[in-house]
Amino acid sequence: MDGTPTCRLNDYVNTSLALNKIDHGSANVSSNLEAPQKLNFTLNNEVQKAIETSEKNFEELIGQHGLYLAYYKMHGVSRPTYESAQVRKFQHGRTETCRTVSSESVAWVKAMEDPHVSADEKTALFKKALSSHVEYMANAVEGRGVDRHLLGLRLSLKSNEPKPSMFAQDIFSRSCHWNLSTSQLSGELFDGYGWGEVVPDGYGVAYMVNENNLSFNVASRKEMRPEHLHHYLKEAATEMRRLFEQTLLEAPKPKL
Repeated sequence: MDGTPTCRLNDYVNTSLALNKIDHGSANVSSNLEAPQKLNFTLNNEVQKAIETSEKNFEELIGQHGLYLAYYKMHGVSRPTYESAQVRKFQHGRTETCRTVSSESVAWVKAMEDPHVSADEKTALFKKALSSHVEYMANAVEGRGVDRHLLGLRLSLKSNEPKPSMFAQDIFSRSCHWNLSTSQLSGELFDGYGWGEVVPDGYGVAYMVNENNLSFNVASRKEMRPEHLHHYLKEAATEMRRLFEQTLLEAPKPKL
């Protein structure tokens, strides 16, 4: 089962707790402990400035496409990226793979790193990459994905049957080497979740898209320097925010 039902269960329990809808039983004191006292902390300017900086950086994080751009910034190439798509609309359905890297997304990340490409061109390429992503995801949740079909073919082979040559080709192996393993679950009442990398030279990136914030958890082996990807993720998100504020939020110019 994918994580969506468990996430919804957690949301239900946490929301019920927050709204005081759960009977916790008797509130009588069951020990002789003294009542807790509130501790007031005095923050110096350095700590206060660090908090304000963290709040600013937090607000600048945006979306899955920031992952593509961050990875490209760090490694100079786009590699296979896995995003789970749920197919629970089908009996015994679990997940399908959404192959989120496309020709359109590669063109966009390259444009973002090219100072000679205009802001309007970068935004247009982003919209194409987004449309490609949405189309692939829509096909995946309708059972028209690629990976589970190929998995079914492999599992249908008997132990004494030869494996089709396609499964032995290097290009097939590389296409399933998930350098970025991603997925998202959203919940307003828990701080985060995550998993490790699925290949030695990869990253596990779990993210949440909530009402007023986005959260990313990056995990990998130490030698893959996850803190560096975290840095480039913030850099990519900042650039994306500035770009879209310029091209998507600016007031329309009056026509003469």
